[in-house]
Amino acid sequence: MSRARFHSIVGRTIFGLGFFIGLPEMMGAAAGPPPAPASFVQDDGRLFDKAALEKLSRLLLETHDNCAVSVYVATSFYLDAGGARNHAQQLVARWLKDKPGVVLTCNRGDGQTGVAASPELWRRHPADVIARILSDAGRILGQRGVSPELRIEQAAARVAMSSKAVSKPWMPFRKAP
Repeated sequence: MSRARFHSIVGRTIFGLGFFIGLPEMMGAAAGPPPAPASFVQDDGRLFDKAALEKLSRLLLETHDNCAVSVYVATSFYLDAGGARNHAQQLVARWLKDKPGVVLTCNRGDGQTGVAASPELWRRHPADVIARILSDAGRILGQRGVSPELRIEQAAARVAMSSKAVSKPWMPFRKAP
């Protein structure tokens, strides 16, 4: 075996091993949820045109500033077997952590939608109020015959309006333990 052939085989082997050793790490990094978007909208599914995206982002930013409740929207082209609801729960864990908020998701690939609230939102408000907010958003997201972008806009507006209502001082709050 010639020296050049030997180096070629060794080089390919090292490259191949390095690729396959690094591949799971690269896939793991890609599989995890991205950081929370500053605009409160992550439109990987490309559902919104620029004007609609800016309008939705302004609404969610206003809700955050006025109510101290974060409402995020995340769209995608394809989700794993867990689906949109599972994706919403993952994003709540990653983006909201100990902050009050809601995440709305839409998978453009199969049309699935999901909605989830943070544990802090559940802790701060009565369960029936949060359940009603999530139920209303889920009902709007599940409408048939309405475009996904319109359903998301309407659901986000409903969550924003409900967040403003529960943040008013006259609303009964649960005291923190």
